[in-house]
Amino acid sequence: MNPEQIAAIIAACLEQGFVQPICLCAVSVNGCVLAMRYDFHEASDSWEPTLLAETASDGVFILPINLMVTDARGEAVRVVIRFDGWGFADLN
Repeated sequence: MNPEQIAAIIAACLEQGFVQPICLCAVSVNGCVLAMRYDFHEASDSWEPTLLAETASDGVFILPINLMVTDARGEAVRVVIRFDGWGFADLN
């Protein structure tokens, strides 16, 4: 899971109509968990991440990683990051 993947996932969610703030919870098959909040700041023209929670076994997320992405309206989507890339597992 790298910053470019997260940026692409957030961009895809925005294309689906998600609104900020965007919250993301990632869970790896080895039990690593990461929860983040992303807010867009127009002054800096950038997304600012805020760490909400983290627990890691040796600090390493092992693929596949399941992500739940939610927005301020309560919309949600599940994303799976695999060895060959990432994709939406469902769109509600």
